[in-house]
Amino acid sequence: MNGTYRFGDVEVSPVQLTVRRSNGEQKLRLQSFKVLLFLLENRHRVVTKADLAGLWDVDSVSDESLTQCIKEIRKAIGDRTRDSRFIRTVPKIGYQFVARVETNDSTALIPVQEIAESPTVARPRVKAENHVWCILAASALYASLYAVAAFVEELFL
Repeated sequence: MNGTYRFGDVEVSPVQLTVRRSNGEQKLRLQSFKVLLFLLENRHRVVTKADLAGLWDVDSVSDESLTQCIKEIRKAIGDRTRDSRFIRTVPKIGYQFVARVETNDSTALIPVQEIAESPTVARPRVKAENHVWCILAASALYASLYAVAAFVEELFL
């Protein structure tokens, strides 16, 4: 295997976009995978929330989005917030990867900025029919409000 990170019973492959533990392959959304790689690449320092926010393709990222990514990563690598073995939380600042990490063939490691969409990374899927139901519900709400407004207007005129 080229270009892998190993720590504890975890193996992260930027080339294959996989996280494996002794109990098998773990699923991570692409964004969470990018955050994990960024933490691994910058394990020599505390990574600020602003540093991590730079991994998103949007102007601003909520603390909740960052927290969810870290939570998903911790679950995948078998870490916990309390008694953390791998990712240390630095309150109000960011995170640091603190475990000893072994790398294999570091010349083959892919910088996190170069990771593109890949079918091997789990991404949440939104079914098209969910959008239809939302539109129908919004339309029904609008029609109900319009009917109530017309009724109230009739009462007072």
